[in-house]
Amino acid sequence: MFSLTLQILFRKSDMAYNSPPTFNLLSIGHRGVGKSVFLAGSYAELQFNQQIESQRGTWFEGANAPSQQMLDKLLSYMRLKSRYPTPTMKITDFTFRVVSRSFRQDKTLCEFRWADIPGEICRLGNSDFEAMMLKSHGCCVFIDAEALVRDPKYLTRLEETIKQIEVISSLATQNRVRYFFALILTKCDQLKAGPATLAKVEQQWQSLTQQLVTTNAVYRRFKSSVSLITMNGPAVVRAEGTSAPILWLVSELSKAYQNQVPQTLGGDVDPSQEAHALSSNHPPALRSKVIAMLAALGVVAGIWVGLTHLLSQRGPAESPNINEEAPVSTDNEL
Repeated sequence: MFSLTLQILFRKSDMAYNSPPTFNLLSIGHRGVGKSVFLAGSYAELQFNQQIESQRGTWFEGANAPSQQMLDKLLSYMRLKSRYPTPTMKITDFTFRVVSRSFRQDKTLCEFRWADIPGEICRLGNSDFEAMMLKSHGCCVFIDAEALVRDPKYLTRLEETIKQIEVISSLATQNRVRYFFALILTKCDQLKAGPATLAKVEQQWQSLTQQLVTTNAVYRRFKSSVSLITMNGPAVVRAEGTSAPILWLVSELSKAYQNQVPQTLGGDVDPSQEAHALSSNHPPALRSKVIAMLAALGVVAGIWVGLTHLLSQRGPAESPNINEEAPVSTDNEL
């Protein structure tokens, strides 16, 4: 579903960008919640789907050699060791491209940057985390489904995560930025199947969402399952529902910024993307706004030259204040 939506969106926005847009996805969650396993599982699930239906589909892959090598290394560890990797010890940066294939014709739909962050860094007050937060366009929030069911105190442990969502949502509102959260329940493969378990998950989830209501966050919940099937030889990484959160995020961001330059949480734009957006292939509406703005600047410059000439003939005088703050656009208001 998200795959088809992405293809339609980027087909419509071909005239808006000379190159695919790039989104920065933030990941937050405590140590050991499964952020690294989720990333590897997402990639493995899409690669498996691609093998089944080779003529069409959507997947992501490393946009550069280091990103692809790190991802392959992570998956190889899980397969050869038949166990999950240890919690991340340092920030690891990835850049991926989302690729769509239709009748063996491949097309890059967008790129996204992903930082695999140690759980200890995912807290307000950490300068590295706050810098990544302000540069982000969307966020994956990771919640341990097994702990949610088994640990009565787990909701207390999630208070820092809820606070982060509150801060991010508040900043998005203040800066009129369209921001999206994918709330991901990890380790669902470790839950015992049955109605009692499902009821417990929903009960705890309701307690969690009650805290999210006041944040005005735009979010969607997902369940992620990444299991290791061990037989003779390397383990098989079986992922279910793991790729959906990323595809949903880039799909929603693409709809929000179909004819606009993507804005970060801090209200900034990527200079490289801004350059693409102001190219000659941009939609006429925005191009006319740019031309009008440039014309206005030309008029101001002409007036300034004229005033300077007149004032220079009358003697020294205070320069007029032309640095008035421009009105804030409400086009991106949530």
